[in-house]
Amino acid sequence: MKIDAIIFDCDGVLIDSESILERVDIAILNDMGLSFTRKDYHNAFSGATHQQTIDIISKSYLKVHGKELDESFSEDLKQMRRDGLEKELEQMPGTLSMLENIKVKLAVASNTADDIWLNKKLSGAGIGHVFGDYIYSAQHVKNAKPAPDLFIYAAQKIDVAPENCLVVEDSPLGVQAAVTAGMHVVGFTGAAHLDHATHKEKLISVGADTVVENMEELDQYFENILN
Repeated sequence: MKIDAIIFDCDGVLIDSESILERVDIAILNDMGLSFTRKDYHNAFSGATHQQTIDIISKSYLKVHGKELDESFSEDLKQMRRDGLEKELEQMPGTLSMLENIKVKLAVASNTADDIWLNKKLSGAGIGHVFGDYIYSAQHVKNAKPAPDLFIYAAQKIDVAPENCLVVEDSPLGVQAAVTAGMHVVGFTGAAHLDHATHKEKLISVGADTVVENMEELDQYFENILN
C-alpha cells in the first residue's frame, strides 16, 4: 500500500485522556443515580462525541428517573471533564519521538466537539506543533464518527486521496469511520483504561488492518510500511 498521510485520533491515541474521562464520568453518573460499570461505560461511550454522550445519558436518566435531564448538564459535564483533563493530561508515552520520525503528512481528526478545545489538549500535551494547521474536530462536519465524514474532510484538507491515508484509532466507532472512508486503519490499545487482548478483538472485528499496543510498536510499524 502507498501511504502519503497518517491521520490520528486524539483521545486514547495521542493523549492518555480516556482513563481520566472514565473516572470523572462514572463518578458523575453514579451521583445522578445511573449505575455504569467500566464495561458498560466503554460499550456506551467509547469514541462518542459530546452530543452523542449527552444523548445516551439523557435516555438513561429519563428511563431511571422518569423525567428529562436538566439542559444545563451538557455544559456542566464539559466543564467537569475539562477540569479533570487540564489537571492530569499527558501525551501517550513515546508519542512525540514517534511523530518526529514520520516523514509523510500528519493530521488529527477527532470527535472532540470543537477546534479550540482540541488544539488546547494537543498543545497542553506538548505535541500540537507537530501537526500545524492539520487539526480537525467534529465541528467541521455534520456527522461525526462513526460516519466517515471527518476522515474524508481531513483527507481533502491535506490533499491526499483516502486510499493513501492511514488512520490510527483506539475506538470501534473510529475504526468503522476510517474503513467506510476507504482508508487503511491501525488499531491502538495503549491507553491505560484498555485491556489489550479484549480490545484488539473488537478493533479487528470492525476492520482494523492490525493492532498495536504502544508507541514503540506503532513506530516500528510505520518504519516497516513507509521505508
